[in-house]
Amino acid sequence: IRQTYMTQIQQTKTKTKYYHETQYLMRCAIHALNNLMQAQIFSKAEMDRVANELSSAFFNPHKNFFGLGNYDVNVIISALGKRGFKVKWWDRRKDPAEIPYENIYGMIVNNAEWKVFHLYEQRHWFSIRPILGDWVNFNSKNDFPTVFESQEKLSEYLRTLIEKKHGEILLVYEPDSVE
Repeated sequence: IRQTYMTQIQQTKTKTKYYHETQYLMRCAIHALNNLMQAQIFSKAEMDRVANELSSAFFNPHKNFFGLGNYDVNVIISALGKRGFKVKWWDRRKDPAEIPYENIYGMIVNNAEWKVFHLYEQRHWFSIRPILGDWVNFNSKNDFPTVFESQEKLSEYLRTLIEKKHGEILLVYEPDSVE
């Protein structure tokens, strides 16, 4: 059974509650979106519908054939777009310190993870977003979200993901924001 719960993290003088879904099957894209929104908004049924709108092929290239998840970037962008959010790829050739942090709602990050004695590579989606002035990593493979010490530490983290784990970053903008 998937664990979805509120987590309390001690901050300087206050306790902040975060919505955090943990990994279940290959549904990291769903967890990333829900963690980004801080609520259970996206479901497997909705993501399957979006994937089927993108392709009606028997072997849909946008999701896992066996219904386990493994949704691709097209499903994520389309699902966010249906809710009015705008998504922009971050040019990985640029330094993450140049990301317009003050203008974005959050980000969806994708990185490579080697499996089974480094025989094959699997991709993983997770979200990072600001809450009450702190940038928080909502990686569903972790039991709890983690708070970055500073925006500079976040940039260093993203730089490492890009360089060592073939990371990709999607910047998410609120519906009425200017990119």
